[in-house]
Amino acid sequence: MKVQLHATLLFLLLFNVSATAQFRWGLKAGVQLASLTLLSDTPNESYRGRIGVQAGLVTDIALSRSLAIQPSLMASSKGYKYSALFINGNTGTIISTIDGTVRPFYFELAAPVLYRFSANQRVRFFAGAGPYGAVGVGGKIIQNLAILPAESDITFGPSSSYSQFRRFDYGYTVVAGVELSQLILTANYTNGLAKVTSGYLRNNPPQTRTIGFTIGFLVGGKSSEQAPVYFEK
Repeated sequence: MKVQLHATLLFLLLFNVSATAQFRWGLKAGVQLASLTLLSDTPNESYRGRIGVQAGLVTDIALSRSLAIQPSLMASSKGYKYSALFINGNTGTIISTIDGTVRPFYFELAAPVLYRFSANQRVRFFAGAGPYGAVGVGGKIIQNLAILPAESDITFGPSSSYSQFRRFDYGYTVVAGVELSQLILTANYTNGLAKVTSGYLRNNPPQTRTIGFTIGFLVGGKSSEQAPVYFEK
């Protein structure tokens, strides 16, 4: 009962503040092509990106008519796919092919600063960049071996094996898109700067990369007639 009461009060507080202040809040979700900066050191291995999802909360804080900061907290599925050959070390013959998918899961907080310009009262374009930080919370590694299909959990720690990732990731994000009244369509690129795992290449541990697209919906704030900071007439 207390939890429900607190949740109701928090919602009413956010709604009241968003109705009077120059910021909006809402939800957004989409897909992304995720990969790691892995380079194969053998012709028997190859790496490629995988399609993941991203979804979460977004807040839009107007700093001026043209500038804003747009923090978001997203659940983000990243990782990559790989293919390899399982070869007999004694004879050199191919025992099996290996196809796998590595799917680490993060909670990611980003805060890009946006520059916006209006096409009319209902359409605005924007672009910007800013930092992000992420914490790993789980994930799966799925290997489809011809001789033995296998699935294992991703763990987080000092990253001493291919199935272990460092828990914290960070880097920067670049975004661009269009705002149609309360609807926002965004393309985003994230470039990780942290060495997320050293299980593969200890001398050159990989970093995360994503290219994604989201659709979102913002509520709160003031109308364009009441608050020209949002839309120029």
